[in-house]
Amino acid sequence: MNNESSFSRIVRYKKYRDIYNTNTMEVRVSLISSIIITMLITLVFNQANIVDINNLMREMTKEIAIVLIGFLGFVISGLAILTSAISNKFINILKKQDRINVIEKILLSFYLLGIIVGVDIISSLIMYITTYSTYSYNIFCIGICSFLYTYTIVFIIFYSIALIGNCIEIFKIINMVDEDINEGNTNINDNVSDDRYLYMSFRMTALENIFFTNQSNDTLEKVKKYYELMNKLIDDGCKDELQKGRLKAIVKNKFHGLDENRKFNGSKK
Repeated sequence: MNNESSFSRIVRYKKYRDIYNTNTMEVRVSLISSIIITMLITLVFNQANIVDINNLMREMTKEIAIVLIGFLGFVISGLAILTSAISNKFINILKKQDRINVIEKILLSFYLLGIIVGVDIISSLIMYITTYSTYSYNIFCIGICSFLYTYTIVFIIFYSIALIGNCIEIFKIINMVDEDINEGNTNINDNVSDDRYLYMSFRMTALENIFFTNQSNDTLEKVKKYYELMNKLIDDGCKDELQKGRLKAIVKNKFHGLDENRKFNGSKK
């Protein structure tokens, strides 16, 4: 880790694209919701008098600002819990495999969420103050401000849900890595210690591929693809046939039932 700021890493990893990446569910829902809400707001502004509009905006922006301040505390607490669960062993393994950016990107998602929440809090306070103004409203400006404001509010909600899913996957990986470290210490002797590190390298590559690039929600499908990828990595990356046999024996022992099931299905074909 260097002295580069978190904001600079957001730019380097292009995390800001999460805000407008239409391939994600949270952006799509935010777009649809903000368009509908903006249409309703402009309709209300065209039909209601200025006093009612000011009262509505004053009450709404005040409540949203209070909720967002509390939510910001929730984001900070969630980040603290996540970082405390990441062990030094896990970080060292990621550093050795030059994959520390996997964790960094998820942690930066919390930072990005905090920035958006902070901007919305300030925006709410500004809109609250403007409700005491006697100037007439421009419906075009109201439409743009309403769209941006509602978009970020809805985005915060669904981006937080997506972060929960990412955190669950991180905990799965941490548990798997810890199990491998414990098993490696008891089942592999010093003469073949390089087997353990090579196996961990293959496992981290397979886990990253399955959990972070595979979009399938089927757990069994993920396990099968993980099993197949582990065997492929062993075939391509082992030094000799003896080492390949030792590592494949570890994989076969962990997924014995799955291996038998594949053989059975293959014989039926």
